[in-house]
Parts: sequence; C-alpha cells; structure tokens
Amino acid sequence: QTYVVHIAQFPGMATKLQGTLLDATKLLMECTKGWKTLDTTKQKQAIMSCCKTLASFMQSEGRHGKRIDHTYDEGHQLEKLGAYDAAERCYLKDKDVDPQNPTPLYNLARLEHYVRRDFDKAKEWYLAALELQPTHVPSIVGLGIMLLDNDLSLAEQNFHKAISITEAEPDSVALMHLGDICKRKAEMSSKISKVYLAGGDSDLAASEQVKSNDLYQDALDWYTRAVSEDPCNSWALGHLAHIHLLHHRHEAAEEKYKQAVAVDPAAGFALSGLGWVYIHKKLYAKARHYF
Repeated sequence: QTYVVHIAQFPGMATKLQGTLLDATKLLMECTKGWKTLDTTKQKQAIMSCCKTLASFMQSEGRHGKRIDHTYDEGHQLEKLGAYDAAERCYLKDKDVDPQNPTPLYNLARLEHYVRRDFDKAKEWYLAALELQPTHVPSIVGLGIMLLDNDLSLAEQNFHKAISITEAEPDSVALMHLGDICKRKAEMSSKISKVYLAGGDSDLAASEQVKSNDLYQDALDWYTRAVSEDPCNSWALGHLAHIHLLHHRHEAAEEKYKQAVAVDPAAGFALSGLGWVYIHKKLYAKARHYF
C-alpha cells in the first residue's frame, strides 16, 4: 500500500511501470483493501510477490527506495500524535537523504501551512517542491489554497493547472476549490444585483442575477466533478446541498446534506444545513434535532 500511495503522489511515475509491473500495481491497488477477505494462501502470496516486485523496481530507480515508508509512515504518524517538531525533523532528514524528491518539501510546506500557520515558510517549501518538480500536483494545490484570500485569480490558475496535469483523474481538492471560487463569485453577483434593484435599476439587477445563476451552475458542475472523483469529499457534498437550498430545491439539498453527514458525522455545516432544510419543510422537530 505504501508503494502504491507513493506512485500516486508522483505524476508520471506510474508510466514507468511496464508490463507485469503495471499489472502488479493494478492488482495491488485492487486487492490490498480486501486483504482480510482473501481466503487462499495463493492469493496472498501473489500480492506479496507484487509488493516485492514494486519494491525492487523503486529501489532500482534510485529515487525513493527505502525512504518511502519513512516519509509516509513515521512522519505522518508523528503528526497524528501531535509531535510536530519530531515530524519536521523526520521530513528534513528525508529531504537530505533524497534531495530530488519533492514530497518531503511538500510535507514541510503542509506542516507550516495547516499546523503552524506560518504562510511565508509554507510558501517557500511549496515553491521549493515545485522547483524540483513543476508538475507536483499536491504542491500546486497547496499553493493555490494559500492564495485564496489574497489573490483569487492566481489561486484559480493554480487549480486549473493542477487539473490539466492530471486530466484523466483530476485532483478532487482542486475541483472542490474551483467550485468554492465560482460560488463566492455567484454570491457577490447576487448581492450586487440586490443593490441595483434597491437603487431602481432593474436592467442591471437582472443582468447581475443572470451572471449569478450561471456562476452557481458552474459551481455545481465543479462540486459534482469533485464528488465523482472523491465520493467522501464532505465539503463538496455540503456545498452542493447549500446551492440547492439557496435555489429552493429542498429534496436535492436534503439528499446531499445527508450524504455529507454520512461521510463525516461531525460536519457541522451539513448538520445545520439539514436543520434549515427542515425549517423550510416546516418539520420543526427534525430541524431542532439537527441544530
């Protein structure tokens, strides 16, 4: 599983796997999730053989080899335990051992970005990762997320770039954030429309409202694509539901909010969204439950 995850993090790496190695990768990805359900020793031996083949291949490439489990296991486990300084030392060590690998740099960026909230350092690490590998999608997306509050246009460019790199299997997070951007623009156009209407300019109000409706539809399309790539993307599901709620499509909103809660029972925005759905349906006891 570690090797498969690692391959997925590096666009183009999978293309180096030819013949039986490519078959081994596919078999491994399909079967490791159901390891406990395998009922024959022969099946398990086949998968272990795939693991060994992939391990040998990666080590022969000379780029990742033995450091993979260090990056994807020890550092991440330390983060889960809240040992952020130790995780940082792990990633720094990994960077020194494998200087051509952008993943340790990305992990350092992610640590600064989401945990320490030191955006200047995070940006430095993201850019360092992209200097090594300009098509490193996680770093492109991470940088885009950092830009959302300061440069929406550049953030949008980053997300489109990430999708273009992995066109066959676009990044769900990039798709989701493109939905967010369209939704924010739609909300702004809707507010402008109300301002024009209050000022008596019905033509401009109508024009802005059409623009808002089109942007909401674009947002729906991006969120739908995000969910199709990752059915467990509760944020995209919740915002799909919210757009339906705004347009009084209460049945559709209820369905999507319930899907979001099924994925993440602690998703407060989805729980409160269900409350508002039931307010509109005049089912006040249900609304109270979800609030």
